[in-house]
Amino acid sequence: MEVNNALVNKLAKLSRLHFEEEEKGEIRQDLERMIHFVEKLNELDTTGVPPLMHMSDSVNRLRSDTVQG
Repeated sequence: MEVNNALVNKLAKLSRLHFEEEEKGEIRQDLERMIHFVEKLNELDTTGVPPLMHMSDSVNRLRSDTVQG
């Protein structure tokens, strides 16, 4: 995926943000690094690895909702 000024402008418009030209260059570099990182993750073989739904096996023990007056 190519990260260019048009993409940065589109993302800025969608998020209703305004960036100066210097900031757009930094954002473009950050986006390129993020995309590169995701591409590296896609190289991993995750065959047979179940999806992770939670970071731990702990179960939240929530209290009952009771009306108190």
